Amino acid sequence: MKCPPFIVLMAICLASCAGPSSVLSISSPGSSSLPEGAKYVYKLPEADNVQRLSPDRATSLRGPAMADLTAEMEKTDGNFVLSPASYLLSVAGLASVSRDFPLASFGLSDAMTDLKALLEAWNFEYRYMQDYGHEKDEKYCSFEAVVAHQSVGPTYRFDPTKREALVQDYVTTLESSLADYHKDATSFFHDVLDFTIPVPDPQLFRDSVLTYGGFKVKDFVPGGLATSKNALFNSKAVSAHTFGSVYYPEYLSYYQGENYQVFRLPINYTSMVIVLPAVGTDLNDISLYEAYSSFLQHGETAATMGYVPYFHNRTESQDITACIANKLKQKVIFYDALLPDTTFNDLLLDKVLQSSDFEFNEYGISGESITVVVAAGASEPKEHEVITLNVDRPFYAISEKDGFPLFINRVVSL
Repeated sequence: MKCPPFIVLMAICLASCAGPSSVLSISSPGSSSLPEGAKYVYKLPEADNVQRLSPDRATSLRGPAMADLTAEMEKTDGNFVLSPASYLLSVAGLASVSRDFPLASFGLSDAMTDLKALLEAWNFEYRYMQDYGHEKDEKYCSFEAVVAHQSVGPTYRFDPTKREALVQDYVTTLESSLADYHKDATSFFHDVLDFTIPVPDPQLFRDSVLTYGGFKVKDFVPGGLATSKNALFNSKAVSAHTFGSVYYPEYLSYYQGENYQVFRLPINYTSMVIVLPAVGTDLNDISLYEAYSSFLQHGETAATMGYVPYFHNRTESQDITACIANKLKQKVIFYDALLPDTTFNDLLLDKVLQSSDFEFNEYGISGESITVVVAAGASEPKEHEVITLNVDRPFYAISEKDGFPLFINRVVSL
């Protein structure tokens, strides 16, 4: 039995006492009517209507985000994962409270409108209930996203009136000291939002303003995915998701490039796009962004069979400063919408860090990612012949929802 979908958002207002040290106080609008254990979760105003990111918005937002992050990924060796979702949330969160931010270069049309659309589209949960004899098994498909602004030190204080208004637009604020800013951010993401991935620590040494974008996905299929043993990388036996057969192929969206193949594997509410190099082609010789873009434009349905190995990818505190710095005409970011009007806004881009954790296994996918942007004072920063698609060599994997890439993975070894 499938229960009706509903959307959840964890939007919490964190405030602090005056003075150099901060004491967190937590409140959640509308939480009094919620059951015990759910006091930080409340229903969005448009929860029954907003479940998907519109195709036009997904198209405008994914291009710049993918171009930025795939360029960073191609500089690396070995396994690697980044999240366009948490990156875009942090950028949109920064832009929504800033002045003179180059929105178009990041695919944004109106920062607050785009940010709210992302948060609403990525904050919902589906519940499945299956009856196995006398026992019930519950499985979840959930997405959770949050944006937080953190003021560190006494120089850049948040305007109480503006902060309260931003809470209604699903933006959370924290006020901390240099001694406890990382502890406060970790408490917010781990204790309040149940993130298990470490919050990147920019190791501040001056008063600053930080913008966080946090994203979680758990798309597990009731009953689990099909499993099998297949050879991958030096004939090592590994678990993998199999699809199709010679007699009953599966029809997937497929694209044949010059030296690679791309196909989309449905999971449940998400999908996985695999970019598979041709035999003898080095993964570094393929432009992930170009391959993905070509697939989106020219992919066609094809009869397929094969397998994709299960994998777990994790990166921590990856410096992706160039993703934003290269696109800003100036490195001064003015937080006019959030800081008091009397504050002298001399904030300059310092650094951008991201931690991401993604797993594809026999039940589906799960992932977490946190991106932090630091603005510091006085510092710069058809029907065809059946195609066999055995993923038995290094590959790229992109987790999507509504046509937007949530996580991009480079998998070289298992």
